[in-house]
Amino acid sequence: MNRLSTTRSFNDGHDRWEMVDAHPEIRLREVVSCYGWWSELTSSFTTRRELAGTAGTLIVNLGSDLEITDAYGDRHRLRAGEGFIAGTAQTTSLSRSTGAMSGVHVPAPLTTLARIAAVPLAELTNRVVTLDNLPGPESKQIGNRLLDAGSAEDHFRERDSISM
Repeated sequence: MNRLSTTRSFNDGHDRWEMVDAHPEIRLREVVSCYGWWSELTSSFTTRRELAGTAGTLIVNLGSDLEITDAYGDRHRLRAGEGFIAGTAQTTSLSRSTGAMSGVHVPAPLTTLARIAAVPLAELTNRVVTLDNLPGPESKQIGNRLLDAGSAEDHFRERDSISM
């Protein structure tokens, strides 16, 4: 599939990152805003502030452990192949890398994320719902399927095949 995508990268000799954003298949565009894939290795910082926002996301970690502290202060440590859904936040959250990072990022409408998480929309506010806490066997396989994908396009193709 030829997919419109945008690639951004940075490398100053200390920190490096690459991000690829792409459109989902046409049939999914009403329920998924876009797909993102990233890879980064930083030495100048390990923790970043995730600003409060009105959008939600699904993230699957594909690299070193990722630590998330949600707006309630609850900590989540995600190994490669594990992920989470986050909704709106009224305050800053923190993400901390523990080494070479990579992952898949899926911004989606809050109604889509609430349906995937099988919780009322209000329950996504200020918190993280880990994929291993989602109902159904497929939710536990998402990370493994994405770990097996190679390139960013392989990740996007795999993401298209996972039902929303």
